Amino acid sequence: MKGFAIAMLLLLAASAASGYPPYEHDIGAITTATGRIEIREGYVDGIILSDPIRFVAYSAGSNIVAATD
Repeated sequence: MKGFAIAMLLLLAASAASGYPPYEHDIGAITTATGRIEIREGYVDGIILSDPIRFVAYSAGSNIVAATD
């Protein structure tokens, strides 16, 4: 029984640690004289209850203008 428990722990430790893949969604947009800037927030699966948030500003063509990490 002890060997089975160790084998299960090793199997669980070798599996992927993240619960879901990183994703982004739009939270707003700003229209300036030079064009539109879209603001998005992105989430990555954190440890236990912590999911880090990243804010990204994109210009037309999906070029990153500013971002936080």
